[in-house]
Parts: sequence; structure tokens; C-alpha cells
Amino acid sequence: MKKALLAYAIVAIALTGLHAANPDFRWISPVQMNPAQPEAGQVVTFRATFKVVAANTSRGLELLAGVDGQDQLRKSWPMLVRGHVETVMFTWKATPGHHAATFHLDPEGRGNDINPGNNFIEAHFQVPQGRNTGELIENFDVTPLVFKPNFVVENVRLQPETAVVGEKFNIYFHVANVGEGKSLRVPGIKVRLNNLPPVKMNRNPTFNGNQMKPGDKIRVDVEYHMKHVFPPCKLEIVVDEANRIAEMDENDNRVQMPVPCIRPVTENLKVVNVFIRKCPSGTNIFQFKSMYDSSLCATLEVVIRNEGSQPTPPGMLWDLNVWGEFINGNVPQIQPGQTKSIYISGKCGCGTWFDFKVDSTDMLKESNENDNSGRVTMYDCT
Repeated sequence: MKKALLAYAIVAIALTGLHAANPDFRWISPVQMNPAQPEAGQVVTFRATFKVVAANTSRGLELLAGVDGQDQLRKSWPMLVRGHVETVMFTWKATPGHHAATFHLDPEGRGNDINPGNNFIEAHFQVPQGRNTGELIENFDVTPLVFKPNFVVENVRLQPETAVVGEKFNIYFHVANVGEGKSLRVPGIKVRLNNLPPVKMNRNPTFNGNQMKPGDKIRVDVEYHMKHVFPPCKLEIVVDEANRIAEMDENDNRVQMPVPCIRPVTENLKVVNVFIRKCPSGTNIFQFKSMYDSSLCATLEVVIRNEGSQPTPPGMLWDLNVWGEFINGNVPQIQPGQTKSIYISGKCGCGTWFDFKVDSTDMLKESNENDNSGRVTMYDCT
């Protein structure tokens, strides 16, 4: 009985976890038509773009699209990961009258979409009665009939998913030709994060040569090192910015999206001051090496302040350089906002210099690594 209850609990927890990870896929573009005002007998291309904005579609995804309730496209995917962007299209021969083109994601509700209200889009349009007079139309513009390429940005993702200021991260995406014709040249690609260019960008085409046929893609890997980028972060990807390539749609070449980026939680230790004075009587001392008379006894006091948000961790070291001789010790725990002093005594000579450094092994990731040191020279020789 106990084993059965335990098994039931495990299944219930697993199902709860699956429910909490339900996906959300939605259309991120309206229905697009080419030509936009078709005439009877023309072949019309309909397209729309959707994105998986939450979780993975672990149960698969189905799509139905058509005109006037007649399915022209039925497509399915076994699984799509979060962030996936897909453009789908179908063609239809125009007939006179009023029509509606529809795109429907997960029409039977099998994907457990958390927001099914944005899974359906449609566009209404009118096709006029055609004319068949046999007359020649002068100055007829054949440009809309030319099969053109069309570039879209797909599958944008970050690694890691949250960018940390001061650390490296990568942006991956695809540039795909989803048009009906080939491009005789490879489009230019520009990436800006808060209007700053990346450290490096690699482009890996899935095709040979400069001709980019329908379905060809360019895999892009962009590396950023966010030394000068601060939240909030906004990513912009622009394809064929100069419009050198004639496309079916020139309005979908720019993608702007926020990037989750955070400032790192950093600590900071600061050497506030360094003092040198004669030793008080009874001080336990040791011998500093010195080029001068070592009969003088001096005590070094180093004042350290914790300007971070956490107590100093155990095991942190300091070191002292006295005429090339290094002496090490442990930093006592210092609470946030607290100041403590370290005392070091020894025999030395007049003119001896002392270089002190706290966190000498760089254990802490600090907001300012330049205030960890202090220097002083002993001039009181009497």
C-alpha cells in the first residue's frame, strides 16, 4: 500500500512539473499576402511567422492554414525549443469574391498552450471580377511577378540565457531566405547590443557560393564581452541594411528585442591607509631584511575597509613586500561597512619601504582591484 501511494505521489509530482512547463507559441506577424491585391487567376502566396515564447513544445505542434475553411497547408513538428521562430507559407489561386486566409496553431489543443488566444490569425480580402478583353496593357509593370528572395531572422538565442556585465556570452541566430526566388549575393548582417558592435562575429552559410536559394540559411555566432554594456540591454539585428537586394518584403529585415542582462554582485576591499611607527615595548618582533642597520623596531598598521555586501570569506591572504622579502598572513573576517587594522612588527633600518596587498590571491571578484594596495617608507630613524 505504501509503495502504491509513493508511486502515485511521484506520478503526481511529475505531472505537476509538466503542467508548470507548458509552452506558449504565438503568431508574431500578421498574415502577409503577395500580391497584396490579387486579381482572379493569380497565384497568391500567404505567409506568417510564429515563435515559441515559453518552454519547449515537448508534445509537438500542429499547424493548419488555408482560405475560406479549405486547408491548403497542414504541417507538424515533433518538438520545438523555446525561442524558435518559424515562417510558414502556402499558395492559392485567386477566385473572385470575398475571402479569408487563416493560420491556426495547435487547432486541436494538444500542445497545452498556456495562452491559446493568440494561436489563430486571419486576413480578409477581396478579389475583383477578372477582365478578359484580349487587350494589351501598355506599360505593364512585371516587377510584382518576379520571384524575389526574402530574408528573415530565426532562432535567436543566448548562451548563457542571462548575460552578466563584464563576462562573455554568445548570441546565436539564423538568417534564412524564405522568399520565392534566389539572391545573387549574400546579404550583409549587422548586430548591435545597446548600439555597440560585438567582439567577433562568425557567419557559417549552409550553401556554397554567393547565391542564396529559397530555404538556404546563414548560421551566425556573435560574441560579446560586456565591459561597456550596462542594463537594460537591447539587441538589434539588421539584414541587408542598405537595401542592396530587392526582396518580397523589405519591412521584416530588422529584429529588435530585449536581452536579459544583469550587473554582477561584486565585493570590494579597500586599503584605507598604511602607517609606520616605532614598536611599543614588549612587542613580539621578527627580523626584516634590510640594506641598512636593523636595530630599529617598527610596527606597520594597515587599515582595511569592506565596502561590499558580504563578510570577507575565510582563507583570504595578504602579503607584505619588505625590500623584496614577502611575508604572508590571513585577513580577519570583516563585516560589510566595517573597518579593521592589521599590525605587523619587526626589526628594520631607516629608509626601509613596505608594500602591502590585501587579497593577494585575487579570491574575490571586486568592483575595483586597484585599491587593494598601500605603500609606506620608514623615515623616523631616531
